[in-house]
Amino acid sequence: LIHNIVKHASATKAIVQLLAYEDILSLIVEDNGKGIDSNYQGQGMGLKNMYKRVTESGGVINIKRKKTSGTIIEIEFPINSHRNTII
Repeated sequence: LIHNIVKHASATKAIVQLLAYEDILSLIVEDNGKGIDSNYQGQGMGLKNMYKRVTESGGVINIKRKKTSGTIIEIEFPINSHRNTII
């Protein structure tokens, strides 16, 4: 995601958030770049590969163009809280 921002977005700022709550791991990446074209059909290999990797791992990805400028990408994965238990 960071590579795409640097290479394609012409952004001057980016925010990366990694949050874990209950049984969800959430990654949110937001930039102030030019945004994804509203006619974009997912033709680039980078986003296709990202979609594939996320969905094959049981996650969900949502890409939104911000109204002013930039893009927000939200990725969520279910996590098993029992794995995080320290014994």
